[in-house]
Amino acid sequence: MIKIPKWDFRWQYFYTFPKMVKIPKGSTIAAIGIYDNTAGNPNNPFSPPREVIGTNGSMRVTDEMFQLIITYVPYQAGDENIGLGAPGQ
Repeated sequence: MIKIPKWDFRWQYFYTFPKMVKIPKGSTIAAIGIYDNTAGNPNNPFSPPREVIGTNGSMRVTDEMFQLIITYVPYQAGDENIGLGAPGQ
């Protein structure tokens, strides 16, 4: 459905498709995230780098964050033509 090879943490909190997406019944949705906590990552807030553990759901910028949130409605014919952007988009 979507692949973002260079995610910028400043884009948090969510991504919205331009239009509703029909997902066939029985589909499997996988979310895969890879963290770069190395010194080579200019956005790493820790120098030297450190392992981030035990955040207990915290959403601070210095915590590891990866989640998949899906909002869905029962499908009705034509739903995939409904725009989710700003009016007129």
